[in-house]
Amino acid sequence: MPFYLDYNTYGGVVIQPGASQRGLIVQLAASPTQDAVDVMNSASTILYSVQNQGHLVAGGSQVTATTLAALGTAPPAVTVTTGSTDARGSFTFGTGTAPTTGNAVQIVYATAYATAPYVGISVSGTSGAVGIAGAFVSVSATTGFTVAVATTLGTSVGGTVYGITYWVIG
Repeated sequence: MPFYLDYNTYGGVVIQPGASQRGLIVQLAASPTQDAVDVMNSASTILYSVQNQGHLVAGGSQVTATTLAALGTAPPAVTVTTGSTDARGSFTFGTGTAPTTGNAVQIVYATAYATAPYVGISVSGTSGAVGIAGAFVSVSATTGFTVAVATTLGTSVGGTVYGITYWVIG
């Protein structure tokens, strides 16, 4: 497939599959707050960026989440932090009555991966590491991942008490 090569306003290079489609943009930024490299989809949504300071930034669409059996009966809904994507993000959750060990939260990617990616997590939230010290990724699939708990969480705990931050490399 041929690629379209163009130059942007700042003297950078734009490489895209067609004149009206997006692809890889390497630009000479006019200011330190602009990205040095952007990878976009056909809707001009930035999927990944390398900022001038060398920071890697992942974009994309919001993931969704559901509660699972370990959170007990009638737990509050999982709250996915705005801006959480298939590549990185965070969420908070609580418990209902009679929580147990096992699968607690399932995250569903906005777009499936071709193969199951690697998922890393760290605990956060008002209870911190003590409250969910036994949290781990029990399933990593092309469509999402599942966080399980090895220790029983407190009963009827509010929806913002326990938190997980995640990153995905596929």
